[in-house]
Amino acid sequence: MNIGINATVFRNPPAGVAKRLLALVNELKKHSDLSFTLFSPFRLKSSVLPGMRRIISPVPNELFWQKFILPFQLRSERITIFDSQWGGGLPIGIPFKPCKYLATFHDIIPLESPDSVSRYKQFVYKKKTQANITIADKIAVVSDYTKSRLWANFKIPLHKLVLSYNGIDDIYVQFEKRKKEEIKKKLAAQWGIHSFIFYVGGFNKRKNVESLIQAYNNLPKGAHAPVLMLAGVQNSYYRRYIRPLVKKSISRVICPGYIEENILPEYYNAASLLVYPSLYEGFGMPPTEAMACGCPVIAHNGSVMPETVGEGGLLVNTRDSGVLADAILEMLQNKKLALEKQDYADKIIKKYRWNVIAENYRKMYDELAGHEKY
Repeated sequence: MNIGINATVFRNPPAGVAKRLLALVNELKKHSDLSFTLFSPFRLKSSVLPGMRRIISPVPNELFWQKFILPFQLRSERITIFDSQWGGGLPIGIPFKPCKYLATFHDIIPLESPDSVSRYKQFVYKKKTQANITIADKIAVVSDYTKSRLWANFKIPLHKLVLSYNGIDDIYVQFEKRKKEEIKKKLAAQWGIHSFIFYVGGFNKRKNVESLIQAYNNLPKGAHAPVLMLAGVQNSYYRRYIRPLVKKSISRVICPGYIEENILPEYYNAASLLVYPSLYEGFGMPPTEAMACGCPVIAHNGSVMPETVGEGGLLVNTRDSGVLADAILEMLQNKKLALEKQDYADKIIKKYRWNVIAENYRKMYDELAGHEKY
């Protein structure tokens, strides 16, 4: 079976969708009857799925490539299924269909979080999304929440929709006690801290980091009180809105910037807890990664978090900084509660492993190809 992969997600350093695609294809490669070809309008780094066949067509306009070049390549390469790990990546607006199409939707943030984009961009996004949904033979969704929101906005036939969660990489594990203490000492020396409350992710309005900073400033002060660490790419939103709050904070806040994934498990293992105040997510990777590392989690009690985190974390209204401050204090002081949540977390994360996710995709591939194996 010849699987074509939309590789445009590798334009930037692997994060989010690109990380998912890397992990998923590496797991699916174990099926000897599957062959993969990467399609892209720009050159890919040699480190991206090395050894895998790639069809590169350098053109300045990605939409032109997607509409007028890609379909003919899919046909000439005799691709069975074209797999786009983001919902807007299918060839649309052409008079023929060279193969079966599979699209994965992670969220519909421009529609659910209207402050994130202009009205014009919302209009364009909805129109393009509708076109992709119409032409797709199968649509994978990373959560039941995303599935319900897609259906509510686009009335997609339910037989097209398949639930397939995001996976957690094998590096996200709980360290044994001795190693964990060594990591804590290393980070303590590096940042000059005793302990820390951790946030990792993006900076924008829906991430709601402002509420976390306010909640942190409401916590009791003391010599051994944990500092707040806000990790993530320091974009224009961070510089305009978050950095001024950090400078005004009455308690110490550390902003280390982007943390490489290979050392991120160290931070999860060393943190006193992860606070993820985001108001809207399609899945939300940091809370599940933290749970896999044995780090207590506090998250918002809306959008997808009751599904993906559930009883594995403490869910509260993170819009209310007072409520959030109380939750942080409760989780820091109530060790019994933290242990109870971790017991639930250990059970929940079993469904977020890449072998499980890859099996879901293999079933979709076989169904689309008309095979009866599954």
